[in-house]
Amino acid sequence: ISRYEVQKSENGLSFRTIKNIASARLSSISNYIFSDYAPSIGTNYYRIKVYNNNGTVNLSKVFRIYFGNVGNAVFIYPNPSGSELTVRFAAVSKGKYQLSILSITGQRILTMPFYHDGNDKTLHINMPPTMARGIYQLFVIDKVQFYKQSFLVK
Repeated sequence: ISRYEVQKSENGLSFRTIKNIASARLSSISNYIFSDYAPSIGTNYYRIKVYNNNGTVNLSKVFRIYFGNVGNAVFIYPNPSGSELTVRFAAVSKGKYQLSILSITGQRILTMPFYHDGNDKTLHINMPPTMARGIYQLFVIDKVQFYKQSFLVK
């Protein structure tokens, strides 16, 4: 390996190089350390671009790291939604939760318990095919935390 590039993205698609690191060129394992002192609030995506001596280039898997206050971020997309709703838990505390979807009139559409390990992750929910167009509310509740997001079904 001739060198490494640490790359960053705010959307997980468009990456830019934030650090070039020369290879130690040792036959044994080498450790490299880099800190991003200017992370964006929210999710930051990172990957390593590896330049090999033979001219080829490899990319590492993408790592997603959330920077911000714990317990303040449940996101829904797409919004408006259709047959599937994606709920992203970014910096939500570890614990047992109940997720509920209610219509604007309070009719319970779906309720499901789930355990969240505290890591930034997404949950995909297949919406009932009988859901009418309109505004709905998603509630994520445990003994201490309470999150609420509104979304539109088209």
